[in-house]
Order: sequence, then C-alpha cells, then structure tokens
Amino acid sequence: MKFKALIFDLDGTALPTGRESVPSPKVIEAVSQAKKIVSVSIATARRISSLKEIFKIFSLESPSIIMGGTTIINPQSEKIIWQKLLDPNTVKLIAEIVKKYPGEIIMGDSPFYDRQKSFQINKCSVIYLRNPSREIADKITEELKFIPDISYIFAISWIKGWIDIHVTNKDATKKNAVQELMKILNVKKEEVIVVGDSFNDLPLFESAGFKVAMGNAEDSLKAKADFIAPTVYEDGLASVIEKFILK
Repeated sequence: MKFKALIFDLDGTALPTGRESVPSPKVIEAVSQAKKIVSVSIATARRISSLKEIFKIFSLESPSIIMGGTTIINPQSEKIIWQKLLDPNTVKLIAEIVKKYPGEIIMGDSPFYDRQKSFQINKCSVIYLRNPSREIADKITEELKFIPDISYIFAISWIKGWIDIHVTNKDATKKNAVQELMKILNVKKEEVIVVGDSFNDLPLFESAGFKVAMGNAEDSLKAKADFIAPTVYEDGLASVIEKFILK
C-alpha cells in the first residue's frame, strides 16, 4: 500500500499525555524522515497556545487539524485555512448547563474558568469541559444531547482522575476535518494512514484508509484498528513510520 499522507494525534500518541510533555528524539527523527516521503499532519484537540512548541519541534509544513477537528491551520504561519464555529447562542446554552456542575470550562483560546463562578461567554469553535468525575460528565452529556447543532466526545484529561468533554459544531469533528484536509492535500482515503489512542480519535478513524491504534489506546479504538502499535512510551509512532512509510 502506497501512502501519501500521515495524520497522527499528539497526547498519548506522539508524546505522553500532559501539558509539559514532548516527543522523544526517536519520534522526532522518524517524523523528520517521513516528511521526505509523505505529507505529515497533526490532528489534535489542543488549541494553538499549547501547540507552538510542538510545531517547532516537528517543523511541520503540511496543514494540521487542531481544536478537536474544528480548525485546520498552516502550522508555520498559524493562518486558519478552514474552521467551523459554534453558534454564540449555543455557547450560552452550554454555559448555562455546565454552571450547575463543578469543573472547568475553556472556550476556544479563552482562559480556564471555574464553571460555578462568574465567567465571560466567548465566541469559539470548541468548548473544553473538564470534569472531576465520570458521573458529572455523564450528567452533563444527558443535557447536551438535547442540543441539536453540536457534537461532543469524551477525552482523557490532563488532570489526573478527571475526564474531559469536547463540544463542537456538529460538522466539526476530526472526521469532518480529515475529509477537508484530504481535499487540501489532494489525496484519497486509501492513501491516508492515521494514528491515535483515545475516544476522540474514533472520528479520525472514520475517514482514513489505514487505521493504527497505539498499544496504550482505548479498547474501543483498538477494535477498529488495522494495526496496533507499541505504546507511546515505547515510541510506537516511530515504529509505525518505520514499518509503513520508510520501508
């Protein structure tokens, strides 16, 4: 199989989950070699403010998917190529729901707000909801499901023991963004290999020709994978690149 594009997640895939984490030298070198052969892009839930250093480390040139699939940007200029926003009235509705529960809310590139204190409503493409328990997260999604124009998905939190929910426009998931990215790159589905590890990578898998789950991936993702790589702690992404792109 001849691949023309590699798209991979960050946290739990290219590097251990966490704000301060960085990819290993082996992964950095493998990505550098892959760029000589295929288009290499990131598909992450991270926002721009937490991506600047990663973009520098990988020296990416191909457009990348950020903020949970809501935005495609040029990683060098940070110019937005494609984006889907949440309706401002929808943002207000979501805010009213989550104010009842403890946790944090982050609207796009806004500051982190305590949900049970006064905070400013911001126009945004994605809302990150950090929840101190799965029970609270489930209660919130029970209310979110009645909002027709959104999509939401669980994600592993940077806060140990917490669980996140990412809320976007219904037409702005990693699936939608990959489909747009393939148009930009002029590649077909079967020419794309994707690599991920978490719940929020399930939409990523829906638009790719070849799907790789990390060894540390959620079981639901592994069940849909064409190949299971070593874990992020074993430089699994580097192994994938060596096996399916460099060879």
